[in-house]
Amino acid sequence: MLRGQGGYVFGVVLLAVLDLESDRLSYQEVDLLLSREKVVTVRKTPSEGGSPFDHQNVQEVCKSREHVSPGMVAYHLLDEVAEGYIDLADSMDEEIDELEEHIEDWPRERLQSRISVVRHDL
Repeated sequence: MLRGQGGYVFGVVLLAVLDLESDRLSYQEVDLLLSREKVVTVRKTPSEGGSPFDHQNVQEVCKSREHVSPGMVAYHLLDEVAEGYIDLADSMDEEIDELEEHIEDWPRERLQSRISVVRHDL
């Protein structure tokens, strides 16, 4: 969600991240305050546990240029979040592949539980 207020833009961005080790979905939140001169971000640690949004790629892209406007910082931040959703789709695909591979050999209860978890995550 992005909302303009006079000379500022305020945004709240959520990135869903699937941890394949624990089969847990968590949401990384980044709050954004943008003006023509400055950009301020606040990364929140997910309530489900896990790490906050990793902004290292955004920092590296911005440091590699001589001057980066606040709008370009926001662009790179949103681009990184969009890339994260592509990673999420790949992770969900892996989860479904795992279910398909074990449909014959896992007990029915385990399959039902895993299907329920994957469905909930979607």
